[in-house]
Amino acid sequence: MQTPFIAALLLITQLAAAQGTNDCAVSPAIIIDFSWHNSTRNCGCDDGGCLPTGLPGGPGCGPPDTVQATFQQQSAYYNDSLTCGAWDPGSVPAREIPGGPFNCRSLGRRFSFGVNGTEATINYVEPNFLCANGRAQVTYEGSFSMDCVSDSYGNSTCVQHDPTVHLNAMDINPIH
Repeated sequence: MQTPFIAALLLITQLAAAQGTNDCAVSPAIIIDFSWHNSTRNCGCDDGGCLPTGLPGGPGCGPPDTVQATFQQQSAYYNDSLTCGAWDPGSVPAREIPGGPFNCRSLGRRFSFGVNGTEATINYVEPNFLCANGRAQVTYEGSFSMDCVSDSYGNSTCVQHDPTVHLNAMDINPIH
């Protein structure tokens, strides 16, 4: 014989397990700001370019490679912007740029990016997208053109060509 408390607990558990993402309207993630600095003289610790303190740098080393992207997401439940970035050397864990995955603060969001000439491809994971009937992990992907300038040392800085870049949802996995 079930007590009213146990019966209520079972009902809540069954309802929660039945919630899914079938009706989840996943809008594109939008990149509203992107920049990449590719240094020709980046001396990371793995290249023997560490100072005695363990910090990267030293004689003849240029600035670190950097990447930064600001993602914007809108849904019926929230309007969110998040800036993610990485430095090589300097980020923990260390990752080559381009490459990844790069963590976006400690929210479980992450992105990777690759480059072919002035064409960039970004993969962005939102691990906790809110839907009407639950949550989902959404993986977005998209490619875009970059405008790049180089200095006299061969270092280049690239930014997105268009003011906004839409990343489409490629994979939606319900979270229970």
